[in-house]
Amino acid sequence: MSVDQEVSIGCDHFHQLLIWSLFEGCFKSSRLLGIEDSVKFFCQGLPGENLKEKLEIIEGKDNAEAVKSTGFGDIVILKKCPFRYIKDTPEWSENAMKFSEKFEQRSSSGGVLSPKCVLHQMMRSMIGIVNIGCRGGNKLKVKEENADQCGLSRKGAEILLKDSACLYCIPK
Repeated sequence: MSVDQEVSIGCDHFHQLLIWSLFEGCFKSSRLLGIEDSVKFFCQGLPGENLKEKLEIIEGKDNAEAVKSTGFGDIVILKKCPFRYIKDTPEWSENAMKFSEKFEQRSSSGGVLSPKCVLHQMMRSMIGIVNIGCRGGNKLKVKEENADQCGLSRKGAEILLKDSACLYCIPK
């Protein structure tokens, strides 16, 4: 392994730890409102002229695919989680996990697998998107009320999530 490769790997690990510590710090020191305010500020500063361009910043270019249209809106799958690279970090704290459970009870949640989901789903809901479900590894969560609102059954949502990371709806 070259020195450049070793430095690159070290930087990747540093970035993962930095993002993890930012999440943990927010969960430890803020209440839900404080995190929402931070996410709202972030979303207001997103570059882009329209929703599609803003979503590309949040989700990654060519990572989202509209798979179905209903009377409510367009159902979209996210092929890969944009936070998937945050993996070589310490375990989430009990406080962060409790925060995630609290967020999951909100209507803007589409099923939360980890604290990363909270921030990701908050970003989408702030720009008018309805979160439906989330999958990571063998874990899958669907918010049935949101699926129904968007014209999907729970089973239909689970099928769409089979090979995807997230499922959401862009209202018409």
